[in-house]
Formats: sequence, structure tokens, C-alpha cells
Amino acid sequence: MLQVDLDATDFEIEQFVAQRSSEVGRVISVRIHRSPFLLALIDMARWEQAHELASRFGGSGFDTWAIVRLEQVMNKAISLSHAAHNLHERRQPGDRRQLGDCRSQGAVN
Repeated sequence: MLQVDLDATDFEIEQFVAQRSSEVGRVISVRIHRSPFLLALIDMARWEQAHELASRFGGSGFDTWAIVRLEQVMNKAISLSHAAHNLHERRQPGDRRQLGDCRSQGAVN
């Protein structure tokens, strides 16, 4: 699966998928399908590239096409605010830990 921002427009998602796919080879086209599952159909210049791309993202390759399922990327801003909240809740009186110490406490991945 490839993680994308599902709130983005189809055009923006296609651009992102094309950019990630170009790491494997030349991208001919990208099409997004939202029903019944969110999928990207990626047409590559060579069949080897399509199969490498499908393998990289756990999809399927058919001739020069790769079919990859898309999923929502985790919002880092929400994760960081949640981690800061958790750190604040765990602090004891006199504890001098700063927000920057979240990583050492395991609050942020």
C-alpha cells in the first residue's frame, strides 16, 4: 500500500503517486479509482518497472501496469500534539522534562 493524503484532489494524489513511481522508472500515466477501494493504476514505460513498482508497494503488475492500493497517511501534526498531551499528562510535580524529550520517552515514533 502507498500512503497518501486522501483529502487531496485526485489530481494531487496522481501527481504524488507519479512522483513516487518515478523512483522505479518512467511513468506514462496514473489514474486514481475510488470505488470500491482506493486504487492507483500506474502505467510504466516497461513491464519490468511496473512489476518492480507493484512489488515495492504490495500491489499487482499486469504488463506495463501496476495496481497499488492507497491508504490514508497518518497526520503528523495530530500525532505530535497527541504526544505532547501525553507527556503533559505523565509529568509529575518538579519534573523538568521538556517537549523535546518526547522521543526519549517513547511518545513519538
